[in-house]
Amino acid sequence: MVVVDASPLIVLSKIDRLALLKAVYREAWITPRVRQEVVERGLPVDPVGSRRVAEAITAGWIHEAELSAAEKRQARALVAESRLGGGETETLALARSRNATVIVDDKAARMVAERLDPRYLGTLGFLLESSARGHLAADGLEEAIRDLTQVLWLSPAVVAEVLTKARETR
Repeated sequence: MVVVDASPLIVLSKIDRLALLKAVYREAWITPRVRQEVVERGLPVDPVGSRRVAEAITAGWIHEAELSAAEKRQARALVAESRLGGGETETLALARSRNATVIVDDKAARMVAERLDPRYLGTLGFLLESSARGHLAADGLEEAIRDLTQVLWLSPAVVAEVLTKARETR
């Protein structure tokens, strides 16, 4: 199971790689706030990306999770103790509770994920995993990373490290 935060959904949509989530995991889960952030509030900002996510929800491979009472309590506690927003805290609470991998880009959210202990990846790490699982060829990974750097700031050192890891796994 994979739970995806708003930022990775947005950037994967912008670089036309949203379908990789389906290819790698078959299905993805989002929280109500993430759906609201991406599909509803994102529509005026990025109509194409919002529409792509909405279509994936309609197609049934992106699912909106109904949070349990315990998951909602955990999300509220995370909001109180961190500077994270509601979408990020719901995403982390859901991933922790359901022992799922979480894809999240925000540095503070990744630090919280590390403390909570679900397996986490950023969008760049997800692209590397997609390549390692055979869903992106070497040139496809490099192209996806190049596209990603157009919509998300990435440290050149981190990009170089990911490309080196990709070459080592081939």
